[in-house]
Amino acid sequence: MIGDADDLESPPAIGLSRVRAVMRDYDPRWPDEFDREAGYLRHALDGLPFVIEHVGSTAVPGLPAKPLIDIAVGLVGREALEEARRRLVTGGYDDRGDFGEHGGVIVAKGPESDRTHLLHLVELGSRQWRRYLAFRDRLRVDPALRFQYAALKSGLAKDFWNDRSAYLEGKRAFVEEATDSAELDADGPMTGDGHRDPSLRVVRVPSAR
Repeated sequence: MIGDADDLESPPAIGLSRVRAVMRDYDPRWPDEFDREAGYLRHALDGLPFVIEHVGSTAVPGLPAKPLIDIAVGLVGREALEEARRRLVTGGYDDRGDFGEHGGVIVAKGPESDRTHLLHLVELGSRQWRRYLAFRDRLRVDPALRFQYAALKSGLAKDFWNDRSAYLEGKRAFVEEATDSAELDADGPMTGDGHRDPSLRVVRVPSAR
């Protein structure tokens, strides 16, 4: 028996215009999309000391998110970071610039009409690296925070669906406050705290599935 169109074809797991802010319910395919990109990065950055982590809302089971995979790439030293930047841009990524403490060096995959991945290149063990992981890990274990963040993002996406900058600005204070709080708990069981063996090319946190 032939099913209807919804049964036969599902939308791509990732892909979003650079200027839009559209929320989707959590998609269990997102960890697989991270894994695929991790495989590419393992090859593209071969020989450099680095660690990668799936960050952002697509790394938090149950949390609605934009269909765009955020990846933090922690590199040992600025020289390695700039070499990674060079290789990735040569390989087709779009260099979005150095946002310092507000994102690191960001390179994007996919055309502006259909971005699929954002890579945040930062120095391993830096405050930016720790904050990415602190916020993600807190969201994974705190249902109340997850609910509040989901409600905030959904409201902002309705108001600013075609203005990504306004959407990001609208949630900035919440993210900063929640991350500051999570940093205070950094003495707990955190991943990616900067003390890992840099010879490990790719390190995964416990499964988010």
